[in-house]
Amino acid sequence: MRFNYPYFLFALCLLLFELLVATKLASSGLVRGSLGDFFVVIFLYFFVRSIYPAKMFTLSFYIFLFACIVELTQYFHLTELLGLHSDSLLSILMGNTFSLGDILMYLLGCLIAPIFDLYVFSIKFSKSA
Repeated sequence: MRFNYPYFLFALCLLLFELLVATKLASSGLVRGSLGDFFVVIFLYFFVRSIYPAKMFTLSFYIFLFACIVELTQYFHLTELLGLHSDSLLSILMGNTFSLGDILMYLLGCLIAPIFDLYVFSIKFSKSA
């Protein structure tokens, strides 16, 4: 297992984009939420690929599963059950509002990530080797 710098740099760019969306589009809930949900799973995909050489579609499936589990914790108000303050880091990361639209955005992001990986990263870097 070796560290993959191109994946990590792309994940870092996605993280910066996520922070930009969260701060500059805070007043636009629909756009902020949808973009955030779409790109967060893509960020997770490329971050994991930077440190672990998982199979593309297998990793994408597990990230989608993870995102759905987090979304289910919102449905059952787990942060409230755990007594977490709404401004705590864990509460912010887990979210607090369940939405089927979020799951759709996770699905789209998890479908795009391995395809983007295959056609941009895999082809580009295999030709340069």
